[in-house]
Amino acid sequence: MSILILSIILSITLMIGIFIVVLYFQHKGRVNKRAFMFVPLGLLAMLLLLSECFVTIKANEVGIVYDEFGGLQEEVKYEGFQTKSIFQHITRISTSNRTSQIKIDAQTIDSSYATFSITIIYKVEAANAGKFYKSTNSVEISQQQLSSLVKEALQSSSIKYEIYSILGDKLEEVRVDFTENLKEIIFERYNITLISTSFDEIDAGTRIEEIIKNKAEALQQIEIAEAEKQKATIDAETKKIQAEAEAAVEKIKAEAEAEIVKIAADAEAYKVEKEKSAIIEMIDSIYQQYNSSLTYEQCSEIVLQTIFFDKWNGELPEVLTSDSLSSLIGSLISGSN
Repeated sequence: MSILILSIILSITLMIGIFIVVLYFQHKGRVNKRAFMFVPLGLLAMLLLLSECFVTIKANEVGIVYDEFGGLQEEVKYEGFQTKSIFQHITRISTSNRTSQIKIDAQTIDSSYATFSITIIYKVEAANAGKFYKSTNSVEISQQQLSSLVKEALQSSSIKYEIYSILGDKLEEVRVDFTENLKEIIFERYNITLISTSFDEIDAGTRIEEIIKNKAEALQQIEIAEAEKQKATIDAETKKIQAEAEAAVEKIKAEAEAEIVKIAADAEAYKVEKEKSAIIEMIDSIYQQYNSSLTYEQCSEIVLQTIFFDKWNGELPEVLTSDSLSSLIGSLISGSN
């Protein structure tokens, strides 16, 4: 509106000035009445209004439109060269990611307090820029507004957990819950899109930290004792298995040796039996040849004496009696019968 008023005033001033100049020169007789045709040239000053009909929106920006007759518009101007009314004013808002670091105190379910150092990354989407500007009346959300939202979201999450859980195994669970809460609140209140959050540090005080440290050391000692117990159990089991394996090996060895002895005895018995059968066959053969002149006992004696002298090495046995020889002959004869 100011440009329009300025253009009108400038145009009127120029037209009056041109009229006075023409009138002066006509009075001097230097120009005729046609010179008054130049008076409307003063309206060229209205060309200044053309500069208000165009606007350029830079990359990663969006233009918020305020119309002097229609107020703040939800419709926005996007990147590039854009046209607009001379009654519209453009406010540029960045759509790039923004980062904010906030320290907030929050209470836990066990009535403890901790100070959270949080980093938040967020952005204003181009489609929501008009609503964002209406909510904040600024191109940026204030630190007080953002801190209030963070505190509200964090408190609704931290109150569900004990301080020891937050500082321990539930930390990521708390962060995810807080992120979901903040994402919903910040969009509902200011049309801001939350990108990510992180817990940079959590200060629960020296007393809580000392308790957690002692607890961690105690748990570590328990884990060490448990590991040593498991190792001792494993060693004992290993020794037991080794002893059982050695006993099994000895048993198998003894069984194998017994089997070898048995096989050797069986082989010797088989050999004796075969030799015995062969001698009987020889006696039978001789007896059949000389049965008219020799008795079976005489044939047996001849065969045994022949075998004895064929195998004799010239040394006399330590023990040899007629009774033992007769016993052997008797057994052979009995076997043949």
